[in-house]
Parts: sequence; structure tokens; C-alpha cells
Amino acid sequence: MKKSLGIGIAIGLLALAFAALPAMASAAPTLVEEGGGALGVGETVVGTSTDLVTETQGFGNFECKKVTLNGEVTQESPASVAGGGSAEGCTAAGLPAEVSEISFSDAFEAGGTDTAHLTFVIFVPSVPLLCHYEGTGQTTWTNGSPTIELMPTALTPSPAGCPPGTIHGHLALETTSEVPVEVQE
Repeated sequence: MKKSLGIGIAIGLLALAFAALPAMASAAPTLVEEGGGALGVGETVVGTSTDLVTETQGFGNFECKKVTLNGEVTQESPASVAGGGSAEGCTAAGLPAEVSEISFSDAFEAGGTDTAHLTFVIFVPSVPLLCHYEGTGQTTWTNGSPTIELMPTALTPSPAGCPPGTIHGHLALETTSEVPVEVQE
């Protein structure tokens, strides 16, 4: 009886130890320079996209040849970034457009996801159309990869009359010296 109780306790302790392994293996995500160390608070990470698209209901797509986001690391682990950006070569339903007042924040979470909040303004001079957009969505990433994906995120437009939309695409991360930045857990 004593021997089976001892074996039962040992099995119970082993089960607890193995249950704790996934939690210990899943560290808070950090932004790490390829071949270097973690980016610290105050350092800059640049996200560049050539495929961010805002699909709108009833007006067509807003697209830019290049969107650049410049974010300051506000927390090292788990990583958080906030900043602004610029866009080049933009169109709205095929018409020349300007995108401005881009701002974002991104809080990386364990398990390959994070929460991103973004705002921006689109101006289409020939219509004329001036719309403010805001949305909070999820991005996904693979451990050790310098690319994150913005999952389809609903955007709230203002003022009334601006078409609602959904934005999605990918961002390649790097330092201001163009060294790739990876998300690592």
C-alpha cells in the first residue's frame, strides 16, 4: 500500500512538471535584431508593406505602393510599439489619393498573435472625399520571422458618408539601418 501511494505521488509530481513545461517554454515576445539582441525601449522598428489594402463597401479599394510605419519600442517584453507612418503611390478606386495622419500601436502577445490599433486619413481630391479611419485588429507572426500579417480588420469611418472598410496585408520589420527584426518568444 505504501509503495503504490509513493508511485502515485511520483506520477502526480511528474504530471505537474510536464504540465508546466509549455508555460515555461512560452516566453513573452520580444523584438530582436537579426544576429543581435533585443530592441530596447526607445529604439525604432520600421515596418514596410507593399500589399496593405483597404477594401471598402461601395467605393472600391484604397491601395498604396508602399506604406512605412516607424514605431518606437515602448516596452521590451512583451514587446509593444507605437508610432506613425507614411504612404506612397496611393489610389482609391483607381483614382489618385493621399494617405496621411497614420498612427498605430501594437502589443505583441504570446503564441504568435498581437493586438494592433491604427488610424489614418484618406483624401481623394477628384471626388472630393476625405475620410478618417480607425480600427483595432489582430496581427499574426511566426517565431523568428521578420514579417507580421495584419489579419482582416474592420475600420470605422468618419464622417458620415465615408464607406466602411476592412484592411489587411503584411509588414516586413527592420531597424533604421535595414537590419531585419524578428519577433521571438
